[in-house]
Amino acid sequence: MYVKDLYKCERSDSPFTKPVEAIKIELNRPNLAKIDIILVYRVSNTKKSFEQELEELLRNSSTETYLIGDLNNDLKKSSEPSTISLNNIISSSNFEQVISKPTRVTPTSKSLIDVIILNRKALCQSSGTLNEVIADHSIIYTIRKKPRCVKCPRKVISTRSFKNINEAELRRLIRTAPWWILETKADIEEKFILFLDICKSILNIFAPVKRKRVRILKPYWMTSTYEEVCSKVGKAKKEAHRVNSPEKWAEFKSIRNKSFHLKHRMKMQSIKQKVEEETNIDDSKMYWKLFNDEVGRSKRAMAIPTIYHNGRQIDDTLEKLNIFNKSFLKSFPLPANSSPTLEETECERTLEQIQLTSEDIQYIIQNMERNKPTGADGLPPIFFKICANEISPVLTDQIIR
Repeated sequence: MYVKDLYKCERSDSPFTKPVEAIKIELNRPNLAKIDIILVYRVSNTKKSFEQELEELLRNSSTETYLIGDLNNDLKKSSEPSTISLNNIISSSNFEQVISKPTRVTPTSKSLIDVIILNRKALCQSSGTLNEVIADHSIIYTIRKKPRCVKCPRKVISTRSFKNINEAELRRLIRTAPWWILETKADIEEKFILFLDICKSILNIFAPVKRKRVRILKPYWMTSTYEEVCSKVGKAKKEAHRVNSPEKWAEFKSIRNKSFHLKHRMKMQSIKQKVEEETNIDDSKMYWKLFNDEVGRSKRAMAIPTIYHNGRQIDDTLEKLNIFNKSFLKSFPLPANSSPTLEETECERTLEQIQLTSEDIQYIIQNMERNKPTGADGLPPIFFKICANEISPVLTDQIIR
């Protein structure tokens, strides 16, 4: 094994029992975290205890770790129990296996038995195999890159500018657009898509979509004092790297530790002040929003898992919801004086009985807020307000039909 002079190399005992052959090496560099490299060869008749030892090793690893070697387990056979067990151990320990191509190729078979398992995928610049070798196994490799601070991504939005458009010409094109082509579509969804295409093709002439970078709003707790503390820590670290003396590194660590506790206190005070400034202190939603923002929790759509009901597998989402509702009503029946359900009431008018006129549509458009953001259809409210007289007859005709 070849190691640069700037690293201090120490060999420790094997983390596995016989007959597994392994070497553990620790690489240390001044003022940087250590790196553990484990070279392993697992013979085919290894006991079941190897998986337990491997799981314990990976789970207890707190440093940057690389496990490299021949595990005698073909990862290409993803349905094999041994492969499934090995993959579960790797993923549950927050490690990743970065070799994807077969490492042992014969005239009759291809297998992936040589692996590189690591827990710092962000530091892995590239990895792969070298096949032009004499041995029956390909050489596996990974290239580690220097760690860099992950920069906050810039926010980019898509927008249309209506600042200097020719409104009269826009109205004329909307008025003379080939709306008759909507009658060639029988399906309402196809008509709607065609309607949007016509509107957007005209709108792109006067207000094309542009992408622009905008400033990301800083968190309310990131005050100027907070930023000054962060700046001092950054300057101390740069100075320690430049001078590279034990005194400067000790000074940097002292400033970093003091600022760490100071920043936490400042952040806590800002959150406390924001809570006290809220007028409706009994609103639990506000507290949950603050909590979710701080822990990084966000809403996400989750699919309802497959359920079995009366010996039958239910895949339809609507049917699943109906089953859940019936089960809920059985467990928590409605009180006797509760309001009637939707099935027990009758609507005054059906959709076919509702009559809309062009004036009604135009009135609704004129009451829209001009500067509201674009909806799911991609057409901003300002477009409808400018072309209210021209677009309302088209919308009315499609709604009636």
